[in-house]
Amino acid sequence: PTLVRSVPLRALLDAAHADDAIVRALEAKDNPRIAQIRSEVRSEVRSEGLIRAIESACRLLAIGIDPPRRQQLEALDSTKLENLLTHLETERGWP
Repeated sequence: PTLVRSVPLRALLDAAHADDAIVRALEAKDNPRIAQIRSEVRSEVRSEGLIRAIESACRLLAIGIDPPRRQQLEALDSTKLENLLTHLETERGWP
């Protein structure tokens, strides 16, 4: 397979420019691995945002987040984090 976008000679000689040029070329080619990485990053950012929202809800409800709860939070995927946030909002307590 070839790249959809050419890689400038300068980029081939400078490692940082080379990396950037290759990433841009793979993006232009709609490389599935680049799409997967983007999806993973979005999911991580979403989970981090939900954890911050849960932390805020817990502070407002005077619910402590001890180390076991912290570990539980960090193990949940975004769907389970959303469910936990909904539970905190509706039941006003940790499940």
